[in-house]
Amino acid sequence: RPAPPPGGPPPDGVAAGYVTLRIKGLPYRTTDEDVAAFFTGYAYLPETIVVGKFADGRDSGEGLISFISPEEAQRAQRERHRGTIAHSRGSRYLELQLIPSPQGHGIGAAG
Repeated sequence: RPAPPPGGPPPDGVAAGYVTLRIKGLPYRTTDEDVAAFFTGYAYLPETIVVGKFADGRDSGEGLISFISPEEAQRAQRERHRGTIAHSRGSRYLELQLIPSPQGHGIGAAG
């Protein structure tokens, strides 16, 4: 299922109030599955994982993932910020940033 639009309603069955982290430093060719594996053990919404691309299709090195609660997003940020993700040339550390949302839910604005 596609992620909800920025600032839009949460997916069916999900309470309002979920929070998004921006992921910076993703290696080239990172997949949604790679992001999911990085956040194993956290209560995130799989349908909200976004691996960013430029208009020409190249990977941007950034991504988004939403969590079921502000507390869970903060826990993931606290425990996984500067954590390493494996890729073909070794590993890279990722920076995680909470995205404020005026409605308190949704993907939030990228940029």
